Amino acid sequence: MKMHSEVNFIDNSHKNFNPTIAEALRTAREFLEGLNMEKPGIDCEVFMRSMLAISRAKLYAGLERNLSSQELENYNELIKRRSKREPVQYILGNQEFWSLDFFVNKNVLIPRPETEGLIEKVIARAKDKNINNEPLKILDIGTGCGNIAVSIAKELKSASIIATDISANALKVARINAERNGVAGRIIFVQGNLFTPFAKDLKFDFIVSNPPYIPSGQIDRLSPEVSKWEPRIALDGGEDGLCFYRKIIGEAFNCLCDDGFIMLEIGGDQAEGIKEIVRTHKEYSEVKINRDYSGKDRVAEIWIR
Repeated sequence: MKMHSEVNFIDNSHKNFNPTIAEALRTAREFLEGLNMEKPGIDCEVFMRSMLAISRAKLYAGLERNLSSQELENYNELIKRRSKREPVQYILGNQEFWSLDFFVNKNVLIPRPETEGLIEKVIARAKDKNINNEPLKILDIGTGCGNIAVSIAKELKSASIIATDISANALKVARINAERNGVAGRIIFVQGNLFTPFAKDLKFDFIVSNPPYIPSGQIDRLSPEVSKWEPRIALDGGEDGLCFYRKIIGEAFNCLCDDGFIMLEIGGDQAEGIKEIVRTHKEYSEVKINRDYSGKDRVAEIWIR
């Protein structure tokens, strides 16, 4: 069987040739290794388990089972897509985040584990703030696949959440994920750029965001899985990566309640830049930078004065 016109993935030119699972895994791994892919063995196993809809234990218990012609064709297609450096998450259509299952496609950024730190901080601050058990009003800017809004909704049962994105296609994905995780009735999705959809008199207790923060000139140096497949609009933070922080911090105080917070995911080298932006606005009283579990600066908390 041809992987594409230049390369044979598994040679099934012999009539009735059906490799075992073990043979298909080995040849797929060797094929991807030849393309200098990272962790090809893991990818090949994940694709096989997904294609056969079986657990890892059942996969290894049945390594000597022969694949049918249709199964081989299906597996071949998965490996073909991966050979083009398409992310595994887009190929399979899902990514776990906050122990929840999220649908993802090329219209949204793939959720990263580091962003769970933002959820943790929001939940902690919400519990401190919500001493009277009143519903909190939360705005998620640039929701993408909805992972932040959905995760917060699962944890803060009384929260009222509005999630925005400039991309209509991203919002379609986010709505699917809200339905998938049982919180569709508690999140309002709005298309628009940053604060443009809102009147000045609409106030929130928390404004949260994981905005684009990769400097424009660095995007093409990222792995092909990111630079060639993930939506550039969700990555590109302008010349210094701080473009959207200036916009969000520069307008958020108009939409914050008294004692409100801004919670932002940031790049590991952007803390000083964020602090400088905050210092230019008298409306804020304090900024705190929190580190992730690897010790990198990750979440900025900003208090309104």
